[in-house]
Amino acid sequence: MVTFGIERVFREDIDLVKGRSYALICHSASVDREGRYVFERLCAAASTRPRAIWVPEHGLFGEQAYMEPVPDSVDTRLSVPIRSLYGDGPDSLAPSREALNGVDMVLFDLQD
Repeated sequence: MVTFGIERVFREDIDLVKGRSYALICHSASVDREGRYVFERLCAAASTRPRAIWVPEHGLFGEQAYMEPVPDSVDTRLSVPIRSLYGDGPDSLAPSREALNGVDMVLFDLQD
């Protein structure tokens, strides 16, 4: 049986993120074995909500076209800022110092 790493976090290691100031790098393919979005599960409780969600090319839901800049936004439903790692220039391809300020760790969940 294949177990996604994020499944292990939810099942065994939730203290890894609980109460921490972390950023989540994910996209629309970041789902658990039941097809639920990882970011929705993590944002469901204030104690596991990331400080920010950082998204790669195409945006959180794949809404941007190939080579199209992805704008930053705030998802009011999730109560978390969505930051682009694929903006309109080379400086946008990595988090800024400001974006990293106060972040203790970065959790990656990028499935292809």
